[in-house]
Amino acid sequence: MKRLLIPCLIFLGQLQAATLADINTEYAAKRSSGLQRLNEATKLQLEAVKKAQMSAGNLAGANATHAIITGLPAITAAPAVKPNTTAPDLPAEAARILTEHSAKVCAGVVGLNRLYVPKLEELKTTLLKSGDLDNANAADARARQLNDEIGTLSPLMASKEKPVGKDESEDKPITIEGYVDGNTELHITKEGIYWAVLGGEAKVGMNDDAKDPCYVNGSRWKPKWRTQGTRGPDMCDLYPFPVHSLDLVVDSVTTTNERYGKAQMRAATSGGLKGDHYVVKIPDPEGGAAWYKIRLKPAGAK
Repeated sequence: MKRLLIPCLIFLGQLQAATLADINTEYAAKRSSGLQRLNEATKLQLEAVKKAQMSAGNLAGANATHAIITGLPAITAAPAVKPNTTAPDLPAEAARILTEHSAKVCAGVVGLNRLYVPKLEELKTTLLKSGDLDNANAADARARQLNDEIGTLSPLMASKEKPVGKDESEDKPITIEGYVDGNTELHITKEGIYWAVLGGEAKVGMNDDAKDPCYVNGSRWKPKWRTQGTRGPDMCDLYPFPVHSLDLVVDSVTTTNERYGKAQMRAATSGGLKGDHYVVKIPDPEGGAAWYKIRLKPAGAK
């Protein structure tokens, strides 16, 4: 019990000690690093398209793609503008990549804002109780600003083109892999995915001081955690992954000692809606960590 209590008290103490400047600095760093990562990945995809256009002798297509690459900002301060996917000579593949990029950026910002609005609201309450009206108003104004941006960006999260009358995620399962040790939850939101460690065990991927990444549909994901250290209650940052419907079911769960290793038996997981999240509960009471491969699919899909 003491082992669980101490990390909890430390974590709560950090939240209480936070100032508006601390929260804004942390928010700006996470937003910058997240958007930088998205932009770098998109530039690599567009470079491949440009090379293909050059190999095909299509100078106009290569130039149009190059213009998109050079115009893609490293950091987007206000991504509330739909990208121009109808530029002359722009290849269809480049337009598709740009549209997906815009949706991911919007989803990432919305997800980050939803994580920080409660922090600001909690800070506002603390400041009011201490009699600091000016800073309480400043925290309230910042929370309103983030909420306003959520309202602006949310309609753009699903800007990716899809067949009329069919939900894009209807027939597309999601597979998440992570090295889990102890009582943990996997949260799926309409903006993306994150882990929550509930007990004092290792954070996902960090058992025995390892630094194993997670995977979403095979794409590598290295979660960033709110607090330092490899153990204790914590939540990681949001992995941008727009999901159009949270009407999901856990299709299968596979556990192994090593990724791609031999399957083993572990305590059963469970999944269900919790507010506006779909949560997969992973009790994992057994000793040591295990790779969990969790496959989710839309309810009713075959």
